[in-house]
Amino acid sequence: MGCQMNKSDTERLEGMFIELGYQKTESHKDADFLIVSTCAIRQTSVDKAYSQLGVWGKRKKNQPNIKIGICGCAAEIDKDTLFKKMPYLDLIFGTHNIFKFPEFVKRVEHGEKVCEITTIPYPEPEELKLNRQNTVGAWIPIIEGCNNFCTYCVVPFTRGRERSRLPELIIREAKQAIQSGKKEITLLGQNVDSYGKDLHNPEITLANLLRKLNQIDGKFRIRFVTSYPTDITDDLIEAVAECDKVCEFFISLCNQVILVF
Repeated sequence: MGCQMNKSDTERLEGMFIELGYQKTESHKDADFLIVSTCAIRQTSVDKAYSQLGVWGKRKKNQPNIKIGICGCAAEIDKDTLFKKMPYLDLIFGTHNIFKFPEFVKRVEHGEKVCEITTIPYPEPEELKLNRQNTVGAWIPIIEGCNNFCTYCVVPFTRGRERSRLPELIIREAKQAIQSGKKEITLLGQNVDSYGKDLHNPEITLANLLRKLNQIDGKFRIRFVTSYPTDITDDLIEAVAECDKVCEFFISLCNQVILVF
């Protein structure tokens, strides 16, 4: 229930669930393990998530063996009160330790109530199974978090400071998506224009990443969201202009489209 990054997190969670032997069901009424992946950028998203958890909590009164969890940005914010407000919850975890999800599931399966929120990001595993949505495009995170601390925005407090993924991991994931039939890849980040700054290598930039992705064989489009205007460089504009697979526009944090041509 949230942004594109939230959707990408969900694809990762589903992939890890499947690796643990679970099968996805189309109806929550048939599920043994239910999780809401939350967003906190707007109160409406939080209200919808908590409402859904309340519905599942009522179901648990008649089916006490089902497991219910919450993750994402709202879990980060309300971690200290969730078990008290929603005693039917079995699992609470945040955005920094999503890759420890299999461990959390096993602990819950053994009857433990788990609340794991950390400010230290857990490292990404070398191999990560995804259960991508059945759409023409693929979400591919390249950077998470933000350093700007805008007055209106909760992202630095829920997603943390900026952390870039290594380009080789991104390129490998993009190749896998294209080979699986995807016709569009969208690079994700709360501030994609800052990609690579924390890696302290002047060659690792969003512009150079676009150039490398543009070299992948196949007919597909490349998009990236979301841009922070002050971090857009001339080199990035030139990369968008010269790469034939990159869509010719920028989307800023206020959701305005800035045309390049």
